[in-house]
Amino acid sequence: MRIRFFIKIYRLLLCTCFTISLISCRGGGSDTGSQDNSTSFSAGESSPVVSDNASIEANDENPSITATQDFTLFSQAIVNGELLDEYKCEKKVNGVENSLPLAWSNMPDGTKKLALTMNGVDTGNSYLLLWDIDSSLSAINHGEANNGPWFIGPNKDGTTIGYTSPCSPSLGSHEYVLTLYALSATPSALPSESTINITNDILTDAIKDVTIDTTVLSFKSVVLDTSDGLNTTSDRCSVIKSSIIDAGFGDEVTVNCDTEYANLHSSTYPEHDLMNGITGSNEQIPVPAKDYSSPIRLNSTALSPGLYTTRDAALGVAVNGVPIYDYSSGGELDINNWIYDSNDDTNALGQLDDCGGHAGRGDDYHYHKKPSCMIEMMLNKDQNPILGWSFDGYPIYGDQSPDGTPNGSLGVCNHIEDETFGYRYHTSNAPPYIIMCLVGETDSEKLDSVRVQPLQERTSGQPITVNNLSFITDGNKRTLGYSFGNSEYFISYTSLEDDCYSFESKTFEDGGSLKKGIYCR
Repeated sequence: MRIRFFIKIYRLLLCTCFTISLISCRGGGSDTGSQDNSTSFSAGESSPVVSDNASIEANDENPSITATQDFTLFSQAIVNGELLDEYKCEKKVNGVENSLPLAWSNMPDGTKKLALTMNGVDTGNSYLLLWDIDSSLSAINHGEANNGPWFIGPNKDGTTIGYTSPCSPSLGSHEYVLTLYALSATPSALPSESTINITNDILTDAIKDVTIDTTVLSFKSVVLDTSDGLNTTSDRCSVIKSSIIDAGFGDEVTVNCDTEYANLHSSTYPEHDLMNGITGSNEQIPVPAKDYSSPIRLNSTALSPGLYTTRDAALGVAVNGVPIYDYSSGGELDINNWIYDSNDDTNALGQLDDCGGHAGRGDDYHYHKKPSCMIEMMLNKDQNPILGWSFDGYPIYGDQSPDGTPNGSLGVCNHIEDETFGYRYHTSNAPPYIIMCLVGETDSEKLDSVRVQPLQERTSGQPITVNNLSFITDGNKRTLGYSFGNSEYFISYTSLEDDCYSFESKTFEDGGSLKKGIYCR
């Protein structure tokens, strides 16, 4: 049964409260509203720091939010006592992780300041320490704990000032507790600046004599146990989502699952360094492919050897949304009679950048070997994580097995049997470096749909050996520069709307003439 407070809301509005996010008018307490995503505060008060979508509705599905008048702490990131996947293992941006969105109501009379802590119950670690929060505030935005008008303590490891998001490498349910303290003042014993020289014990001991009331919000972060295999499509969907969120790419890649596929949506354009290190160029430049979708099968069924699928196109996708190809420079490989030929090896030909990828003939960036720069960015890089997913539904790992031990002998597709998934793929230092073919069933129509649409009317070049290649991003402008022979060449573009781009180039393929144009996917 949904509990709504329309009468209370109208009464508060008559008190000339401005609406912003959660209904909270000083002197009258605060209630959770229904659907209007707004918080009100009395004229003359400071505006609270409020999440854009911080409206929390009291309902049967979220029993942690109640219709009482008690001092209450709640979060849209916690449903039924469990932390939602998208708030686990937040990606670091400039060394900072996004904190949980939080809101509170019904502060007790006499509250002047607030303090907030978040601790791991099973580890004892402190993930967030805040103090000197003004009582005029009633919420903290998602990601704003590090930036507000208050003081903040160290991260979990005590190495820097800031919040640490829940990100346990071990399986099972891990419990955390958030505690909000209503204080009559901020004691002088506490530092008057953000610092790493404070602990949970120091903070709670300093405020114990000025604490008026406390409110606690406990939650669990669940790491899925797949040791007994995955028997349902929902299991496989959950693992695919977790592999992306745990790696820290939840902001770049979204996942929607139906009964047959997990559809991974991305722009195919990674945030790491691109193109630098290439000596063999086909005069193409990485351009985003907006709304690119990778369909990963949720019901994986192995094929018989000899029937494995090869493609002159993507075979899977990395957890950062970048497509993964086989190691070769063009054409489908003869898997049944495969013999390594360095003339087909994009790595041996100098066509790959320092990160294991390059721009193909559709100006689409993709990997042909281990995505080393992506791995360095992954929050869980030290846990032998899943690096990506093949289109037949099997995971792709690094050089070692999931438990950190060396792999046994890999099959022709760089695959091996797996107790959880049936099969898994691996990267390797020697050719074929990465997934080379698909050992599971696929839908040819679905595979055709994952080809990145080329930029219409933009010509592609032939491979040439270049010198001094560099790729530079300057605001909305991206430029690839290189030399060939005694001449300097470049390709440059700026992004427009509707997946269109304004190009200017001087390439060997075009005879060194200056060329301008607008190209769209």
